[in-house]
Amino acid sequence: MKALNKKDRIRKYNARLEEKAIITIDNGICSLEADVDVMGIQLKFKGTAQITPELPEEWILQGNNNTIIIFTLGANPIQNQTLFSYKGSVEITNMIISNDKGERLSERLTRNYSNWGSQQFDFSKDASSWEDYKNTKRVGKVKKTSYNLPDYNLPKVKKKKIKRTQVSSRSTGGY
Repeated sequence: MKALNKKDRIRKYNARLEEKAIITIDNGICSLEADVDVMGIQLKFKGTAQITPELPEEWILQGNNNTIIIFTLGANPIQNQTLFSYKGSVEITNMIISNDKGERLSERLTRNYSNWGSQQFDFSKDASSWEDYKNTKRVGKVKKTSYNLPDYNLPKVKKKKIKRTQVSSRSTGGY
């Protein structure tokens, strides 16, 4: 059997299925549209936001400052679903979406900042100033990323302090 070279191993690792999943960011709402059943999502993002999950039963959203993981504890996949709403700014930089077999789908991100057309502007020199134009990337102002998570009724983990011991590397001088 022929050994795979480094490029072939990387291609195999990064291989994605033909099935597509589309994440849409649209003025404070993040949603998913997929061709197949989705069982897990990882999103990496820039920005600061107050995030509130909008998921079906048995689905969990967890996150830290710049990564969100969305998964199910049951056997109920999703295809077309609002994932979360947010205040602040969210710019997704990377994502991994997997199907019910744990295979990575082909991902695509769409952003809809189309409310420029719905804003009322007067482009005459006398009536408009730069402050009249809204920043469509940001929905509200947030200083630090936070999550409004429901109680998932998961078992509590007891935290135990681990006592550190330092191994002495000093020798007694003898051989």
